[in-house]
Amino acid sequence: MLKLTAKLDGLNIGQITARGLMKDIVFECKPVEELLKDIYLFLVDVYKGGAIKGASYSFFNDFDKLTYGKQKGDVYEYAAGQFRNIFESICPKQYQILKEDSHGIVRLESVFQSLKNRQDMAVFDLEKERNLVIQFLTGNRTYFNRELFETNNTVVDIVNFEGHLKTLLALNNEYGFEKETYFSPKSGVDLLYVAFEGKMEIDVLRFIDVCINEIRDKHHSYLVALFFSLKSLHKLHVVEKVFREEIANHYKIRKLGVLKVSDSSNKEYVKRLEYYTKKWEVFSKSEGV
Repeated sequence: MLKLTAKLDGLNIGQITARGLMKDIVFECKPVEELLKDIYLFLVDVYKGGAIKGASYSFFNDFDKLTYGKQKGDVYEYAAGQFRNIFESICPKQYQILKEDSHGIVRLESVFQSLKNRQDMAVFDLEKERNLVIQFLTGNRTYFNRELFETNNTVVDIVNFEGHLKTLLALNNEYGFEKETYFSPKSGVDLLYVAFEGKMEIDVLRFIDVCINEIRDKHHSYLVALFFSLKSLHKLHVVEKVFREEIANHYKIRKLGVLKVSDSSNKEYVKRLEYYTKKWEVFSKSEGV
């Protein structure tokens, strides 16, 4: 059995000792994922106004000159080529997410999913930058300067990636090459979808969002009817407790009690139940569900 000690003599920052039966053992403390993410975001914030923004500005300065006065179709084709070239330059094949299509051919599933995977791997690359981690933890803001950007390959890689990512997002926003959900701020419904871990269909969550935003009082009574109307329509794939807790948390509803089915003699309950059932029919038709 090892006993942790407070002895720091002869140790570097980020090390601890454990006294065993035979001798002292020195353990290296590795940064956890949450810390690495914080450092990554800090680096992006530090260099966003210079190198990161500069890369995107430089690209579009040349892009606008080369496409000025050209036909829309030609501009789109040129933009698509540039988009693909930039993607492949910052996201090598080992980071690309592939899938097998209906014909058994392996193809790229999503540019932005692959880019998110590349970004996640860049976060973990920071683990090897021991001195950088220590400077961050000790609050040495002056350490993160231009010289660090010019000499530290890990930082160079992150800044280069984020600068080109900014360009790709801008191109995609203007020309709509593919749907992007990995870097843009998520809507309230998207966040709710994540909270339910994908167990609720997005169209059902949109319907729930519309209904809840209409409720002005008696949240519990209306949510009971909403829950059981959707349940009778076989649109719910989570248990009552999970549904109640996530809805209460997301919409900041205080003291939301258990959603229990009401007696059929309760006319107000029956009325609300019918209201949400009919409302879903109209909503699903308008959404093409």
